[in-house]
Amino acid sequence: MDRDIIGTEGRFARTDSWRSPVRTRHLVLILVTLIIIATQTGCRAAQAQEPVEQSFAGNSSAHIADKTDVHTCVYQVRPEMTDIKLKMNVRLTNGVMAWVLLDPSGQVRWNGKAPGWRRIAKSRRFEPMEGEWKLKLAMADASGEYEALWYAE
Repeated sequence: MDRDIIGTEGRFARTDSWRSPVRTRHLVLILVTLIIIATQTGCRAAQAQEPVEQSFAGNSSAHIADKTDVHTCVYQVRPEMTDIKLKMNVRLTNGVMAWVLLDPSGQVRWNGKAPGWRRIAKSRRFEPMEGEWKLKLAMADASGEYEALWYAE
């Protein structure tokens, strides 16, 4: 009688039909399909947020680890540009980052600070002034990543 419960091989009979190779392939196929759909809809949603008339003018981004430094990005504003925008995305796990945007005359147009324990995503529009705009990024023991996106019309 014990032999019927345990089985002929001396172990319990397995009823994990969910582990069959066919079922595993189906689960993988479903997961891959869901990931593709989520990625495609996420990309479309992100693209829809930016107006079509804006053109990308510049980018500065980096992954950083325990960095203490000052980095300067230079953006050229031409006479035909009627609107400019800067987006700052900062995600630090440690330290702090501060930024200052200077127009061609040297006047501070925007400054901000990102502490190392939260994500910052800010953007600001500016009245264009022809010449070199400078974005200064000051980091103190900063770890994480940042991205500065410059758009112009």
